Formats: sequence, structure tokens, C-alpha cells
Amino acid sequence: MTADLALKSLSDALDDPWGLISPSFYDTAHVVRAWSRNPERVPPALGAPALAFLLDRQNPDGSWGRPSTPRAYRLVPTLAAAVALSARTRSAPAAAAAEHDRVLAALRHGLAHLTTQPVPRPDDMPDTVAVEYLVPALFEELHARLADASPGDAARVEHAMRPFVPWRGLLRLLREHVRAGAAVPVQRDHCWEIFDAEDAPVPVPPFRDGSVVCSPAATAAALARCDRDVPAAEKYLALSPPALGGAQPVVLPLVVFERVWVLTALLHAGIPLSASVRAAAIAALRPFWTPAGVGAAPGLAIEADDTANYLLALLRLGEEPDLSCLLAFEDEAVFRTYHTAERNVSVSTNAHVLEALTAGMARRPGLAAQFAAPAAKARDFVLDSQTTDGHWVDKWHASPLYATSCAVFALLPSSDPRIGRAVRRTTDWLLSTQRRDGSWGRWCGTLEETSYAVTILARHGHGRGGSAVRTAVERGLRFLDAASGSEPDDDARTPLWHSKELYSPLRLVGALVLGARHAARRYLEGRD
Repeated sequence: MTADLALKSLSDALDDPWGLISPSFYDTAHVVRAWSRNPERVPPALGAPALAFLLDRQNPDGSWGRPSTPRAYRLVPTLAAAVALSARTRSAPAAAAAEHDRVLAALRHGLAHLTTQPVPRPDDMPDTVAVEYLVPALFEELHARLADASPGDAARVEHAMRPFVPWRGLLRLLREHVRAGAAVPVQRDHCWEIFDAEDAPVPVPPFRDGSVVCSPAATAAALARCDRDVPAAEKYLALSPPALGGAQPVVLPLVVFERVWVLTALLHAGIPLSASVRAAAIAALRPFWTPAGVGAAPGLAIEADDTANYLLALLRLGEEPDLSCLLAFEDEAVFRTYHTAERNVSVSTNAHVLEALTAGMARRPGLAAQFAAPAAKARDFVLDSQTTDGHWVDKWHASPLYATSCAVFALLPSSDPRIGRAVRRTTDWLLSTQRRDGSWGRWCGTLEETSYAVTILARHGHGRGGSAVRTAVERGLRFLDAASGSEPDDDARTPLWHSKELYSPLRLVGALVLGARHAARRYLEGRD
């Protein structure tokens, strides 16, 4: 039954051209900001539900973002919401008095959170997408919007900005670079809203299928700057699923990522795929391929992480794709995620490259002449990145459980003697970090993190015949069974993926849970 539900989640992913993603306070705030700036281009049908979402979802402490996450993770969405509400207060003549009072109250509460508590310093900030640009851009705009109407609040915001002076310099250089007419990477246009300063705007970027690089925030900002109607952009912003309650996701679509990650999650859990399912999956993946690789969705930057996992999925489905495009991401000691410079190397990217190259060489041993050395490079980096207590961390995810899962499944097919020791350390770490309720989680027990741990232990944990692993899997399975009916805002469903703020790929998390439950039951029944 669990396997059937998991296959249904794969079928849903293959049929969905957009992907299913949790709501984003950041992107929703940018729709409100754009609506307030130009209601002719961003109509109330988009802006009013977005504003209602922000007002309804402010935390008791004045912040926005999941209360179960640290304050540093809530800085970007809180700044974005404050900017949006301050923009809305300028639209007071067009707003009802009751709405204006509520907006003003929420803004004051948000400002109090930002200015009366210690602001996280740059070294405290998580490595979310473009954080070094988003934070100073939001602080600067908030200060500018408050300068006339509320000088005292503006002064307090200026004080809170001080630790981010170096980041303000980075932002200024980037904006000057763009205003001079220099091209920026696709992933920079994904954050086009940081260039949308009122005092020195830059040309509006092109829309593709209605969006600016699959970003609701960038799309809303660009639409508000247009001197003409862009029906495709309005239609794109109206695609937000009803389940999000008027909010926008942090990225849309996420179709390649969702299909590939759901598929590999089920394969890692040992769920068999029929010939018809394999054929359907191949047909659903093929249209996205380019000789250079793939991105998480059409329009997003081509990168090594999605490309490697995409190629791995095709290999697992029985195809023999050309893996040579991965070598374009190879550096002296690691594989980069992007062709352009990046601040931090990704463990999960290197793990996915390793897993794809290993699977390709297993299918066709003759490929070793081309790929054995690059695979060894990725393997060495992954092994060297393991912490002393047995886990891994990665820039694409808040939890070490994700990076650890990627690393373990990538390393296992290799005969390198170091891998046995690495898996033993990982097993010990998993056994020592399980919570009293049977869950795993960085901040609280979550379905996603528990799924990673249970799947690793049930499928490949060191000493799987021992009582410690068996007991841990039993307890983890009980948590998964009990928490699977939890509500979207429950702590068990805390978003953990890094984008401009934390988000959850909802269909993937569901598939991970179903896969873990399947793997656990087979292990406990002695069938695996």
C-alpha cells in the first residue's frame, strides 16, 4: 500500500508542469510591494490576497517565517514583509481605513522585532540564495521608505544595518556592474528585484513564459516597472495554487527538480518501478534535456546538481545518457554547481556527480577511462567533507540529514575501503541523534529529516542486524506513521531547503516519507 502511494506521488509529479512548493513570505511580500508601486500592472486580484497572507501569518514576536526556525532564517522574510507593508502604507488613499490601520500595526510590530532585538550578524546568516545581496537591499529600501514618514524608525533601521556594511559594498558593486550594461548570470536575474531601486532602476529583464527566471519576486518587480501590459506575467503570478492561500512560492516552476528528486527518492528507498512507470518517467524527463545539461526548471541556470541527478535517474530507468557534460563543471579538486563562480562548494552536488558517474561506469565499464578520475575526485571531496562525528552539511539545505543522505547513497556503490568506516560513523551519529519521540531534526523532529535517517538505517546502516539499528528504525517508523497526518504549519513540516528563504518541495517530502516507511517495513519484516 505504501509503495502504491509512493508511485502515485511520482505519477503526480510527472503530470504536473509546475511542481508543488510551500508558500514564501519573501516572494509574497514582493507581490505586495509591486502592487503598491503600480496597481495598474499588478492588479488587486494578485496584491490583495498576498497582503492578507502577510497580515494573517505574522508571528507573535513580529517576525515572518516559521517560528520553529532560528531568527537568522527569519531575517530575510521579515525584512521583505516590512518593506512591502511600508510600501502599502504609502498607498493609504487607495486603501480602506481598516486595512491601513492593520497594515500599520503589523509594520510597527515587524519593525520592533527588527530593531529592538539583536540583529543577526553576517557571520550568523545561513547560506541561503543571494543572502549577501538580499539583506542589504532590503535594509536600504526599508530605511529609505521610513526616512520621511518615521525618522525614528529609520534611525533604528540604520543602526541595525551597521553589521552589514561590507555586504552593502558588495551590493553597490553589483548594481554598478549591471547599470554599466554588463551581463549577469541567469541566477542573478533570478534575483532581479535587488536591482529594482527607485533612485537608479535598470532595464527590465525579458520574460520567459511569463516569468523572470522562474522567480515570483523578480517577476512582480519587473511587471511593476513595465510601461505596458504583460498578460503572461500576470497569468504567471496568478498560478499560485489555491492551497497557498494567496501566497507565492519561492520559485515556480520547479518541474525538473521535482520529477527527478521524487524518482531518485523512491529508488533509494527500494521501491520497484514497473516497465510502464519507467517508460512514463523517461518520456516526462526527455523534453528538458540539452547538450549542456539541465536546470531545476526551464529558464533556471543549467547546473551540475540537477544535471547529475537527472542523468542518474535516466541510468536507473535503463537509459544510457551521455555523461560528458558533467565534466564542464569539473574544477581542480571538486565539481562546481555552476559554470560561474560560487561562494561555497556543494557537498550534495559532488555526491550527485559521483553517483551518476559511478552508475554510468557500472553500466558501461569502458567509460572508466573517461570518468574514473573525475569520479575519484568527487569521492575524495565527499569523504574529506564528512565531519568527525559522521555527518555532512550542504549549502542547499538547512539540515545535515539531507547532505548525509546524498553522501551515503553516492558512496555506497564504490569499493573504496574508506567508505565502510564513513558509513559506520554515520550510523553511530544517527543512533546518537534520534529524538525521544523517534524523530530526527536539526531544530525539531520533522518528517523529512526522519525519512532520510530511517531510509539510511533501513537500507544501509552499519550493523543492520543489530538491535540498536532495528530499534531506531522501529521508533522512526512510529513517528512517521503518527506525524504523516500533521497539518502544513506543524513543526513536523518545517521547511528546510535553501532558496531566498527556507521552503519545502511538498511532493518530494511526501515521497521521502512514503519511501522511508516502505524501506523500514521491508527491513523490519526481514525482506530487505
